[in-house]
Amino acid sequence: SNSFVLYEPLEKVDNNKKETILINEPEEPKEFDIDKIVEVDDEPIENETLETVPYMMIQNVPVFKGCEGLDKEENKLCFDKKMKRFVQRNFDAELASELGLNSGIYKIRTQFIIDEKGNIVDIKIRAPHIKLKNEAQKMILKLPKFTPGMQGTKAVKVRYNLPISFKVD
Repeated sequence: SNSFVLYEPLEKVDNNKKETILINEPEEPKEFDIDKIVEVDDEPIENETLETVPYMMIQNVPVFKGCEGLDKEENKLCFDKKMKRFVQRNFDAELASELGLNSGIYKIRTQFIIDEKGNIVDIKIRAPHIKLKNEAQKMILKLPKFTPGMQGTKAVKVRYNLPISFKVD
């Protein structure tokens, strides 16, 4: 059985610390082989153009469908919660066991831009297997249109990093 681990974006940048949220946490944490973890760095996948603002730096984050009418802080919490729930519902974690991956924790790094019209563009994905990459892309393309992020009174492009982690038993 696959349980889902979703890494939340960290508020403060501390490269030595990873905060994880485990969903369907097993009663006993199982040991896994450290050699089987796929290492990924947390640098932006490619250099950004100046007019793109990272999600963590934006004054008003984009609005996820269903989070309309909230204040700045509530909207951010709503965005993160909706994004996490969206991944749980739309990412096929069963795929990992069908691919015959060794047991362990795998991480897919996805990054995309929510443009100034609220559309998702410029999707970049790193995954340990091409089929997982395709699954992540298919999922991102299902995201509803957003209300764009705002910097002052101007709608801007916002870069969002969405790491997806899952465990193969």
